Amino acid sequence: MAGQTLEARKPFRKPNERHLTATENATGEIVVKFHDHVRARVSPSGQLNFLGQGNLGEARRLLRNSSLQPAIKVSPIELDALEAEAAANSGKAQPDLGGLISVRVADVNDKMGIEKLARRLNRLDSVEFATIKHSLKVSSAQLTLSGGY
Repeated sequence: MAGQTLEARKPFRKPNERHLTATENATGEIVVKFHDHVRARVSPSGQLNFLGQGNLGEARRLLRNSSLQPAIKVSPIELDALEAEAAANSGKAQPDLGGLISVRVADVNDKMGIEKLARRLNRLDSVEFATIKHSLKVSSAQLTLSGGY
């Protein structure tokens, strides 16, 4: 909203590394939220770019064997409109949603590699947080043990 002073946004706390674990249901995807001032974006060719302030070198090095895409699959214009509407309704600055990046690792079965990459990304100053995605699949053994259907 024009002329409106927004309450500053507080970044999320980074997860403790011991919580960045890849269980058997890990999908091979890590979602990374870069800090708002970095304005991280993925180009159509899958290249990581920083439109704001930040050191791109270490993030690019860590991600060189992964495929990247925006975590939210809408146009930049739609993202900007969503952020503006949320800010106008809440009176609070909104996160840079374009800075949510989906990272697909080369080997989805390498659980240790997924954890290591997520933890290294999470440590970067340019990263607000990283998280490992898991599916909601339940094995038949788990259903049997829980008395499931």
